[in-house]
Amino acid sequence: MKKAFVLLLTVICLLSFVGCVSEKKEEEVVFQKDVYTFDLSLEKNELICKIDLLHDVKADGEQINFYSPARDYVKIEVNDREVEYEVKEGVLSLFSPFKTGRYNFAFEYVLPVEENAAPFGKAGNVYYAIAFYPQAYEGEILPFAYEKPSLTLTPFDFSAQIKLPKNMFTLSSGKVISDEKGENERIVKIEGENVRDMTFTSSAAFVNRSQGKTRYYFVSDKDQKNTLKKCEERVEVFDELFGEYFDELYVVKGAFPYSYASDNMVLIKDDGDNDFDDELTRTVSGEWWGQVVAANGKIPFLQDGLRGFSTLLFYLKSGDGKKFNALKKELENVLEKRVIAGKDNALGKTTYEFGEDYGAVFDLGTLAFFELYSLYGADFLDGLKRFAKENADEIVYMEDLYSAFDNKSEYTVFLSAWLDGKVVHALKAHTSQKVSVEAV
Repeated sequence: MKKAFVLLLTVICLLSFVGCVSEKKEEEVVFQKDVYTFDLSLEKNELICKIDLLHDVKADGEQINFYSPARDYVKIEVNDREVEYEVKEGVLSLFSPFKTGRYNFAFEYVLPVEENAAPFGKAGNVYYAIAFYPQAYEGEILPFAYEKPSLTLTPFDFSAQIKLPKNMFTLSSGKVISDEKGENERIVKIEGENVRDMTFTSSAAFVNRSQGKTRYYFVSDKDQKNTLKKCEERVEVFDELFGEYFDELYVVKGAFPYSYASDNMVLIKDDGDNDFDDELTRTVSGEWWGQVVAANGKIPFLQDGLRGFSTLLFYLKSGDGKKFNALKKELENVLEKRVIAGKDNALGKTTYEFGEDYGAVFDLGTLAFFELYSLYGADFLDGLKRFAKENADEIVYMEDLYSAFDNKSEYTVFLSAWLDGKVVHALKAHTSQKVSVEAV
């Protein structure tokens, strides 16, 4: 009897153990945030970059790809061991087989500082955007390489040490922890939390102007007054419409090949192009729709459509009837031509599915959001302000947008029609046709 009881207890214990093991196996694995350490040194005509990254591989055998700011590397190591790699069309691929787990990736490369350096660089006034992140978070694709898997920018933490000549001035995403000046050089230390890219720009001279939380920097006095006024107008309008920007905002104007919105920094190209006002407005609004709130990459319309809408709305609110009417008419003509040509106007697509037709994200997305504004007015803008406030520093989905509105079901039905491509060219019947600058 005693033996039988002991045997029974043993069986029960074994079953309990097996049950515990089963439960353990079913527990969801929690992946940690990426952590970067940048060591950047500007020497003569070269930027020497050493980057360490702690990154979780999420599945056995996962292909590791990175967006690559360089074509050639001095060294690439994983857990202190050199690995084979390939760089093609801006994508760095590592060939080592990986198992699930956390790895330390180490990269060392050199970027030339020359007149035609890409994407950011100009002799005399040096600008750089350092963006170096794993590509395949959710199977998206890079905007400039449609056949490749892509990225959803997931917030990460970083620390950076930037060494430059003593006369250089530096701005960067994140907070300056220290700025030490030596006999011939200066070392700036910076840290950032929950950023989606780390950007810095350096120059021997900046013209500095501040207003509230916004800092404006120009590399020369050329057109300073005119561009400064345009920047301030846009920041003030978006602060009022979508909520005051949560942090210091650096607006830097210089010889950039294109405009670019980074965490708490807007880099603006020279304003020689005819579309400068539109690009400036879209880029500044990108601090709200892209940095404060970042859309999941599977529906780029949510982010880029709001940038386009913000551009149109800025002209409306600032009383620039000529630009407002011209841009709105241009967008309506785009939709009409697409309908006549039988093009697919569904906005609920990934970057990959849009492919070469990616411009539709801005054009049709702008119209969709402006139609909502025409129908609901202040209620729609109040909802957008809540949407930005409640989802700051988060990756958002369409459901997050719907939830920001009291009449959620109406917004869901309306935008679902645009996402599914069921919208026809019937804008003349819509309220938006009656909205004009003169009426505001």
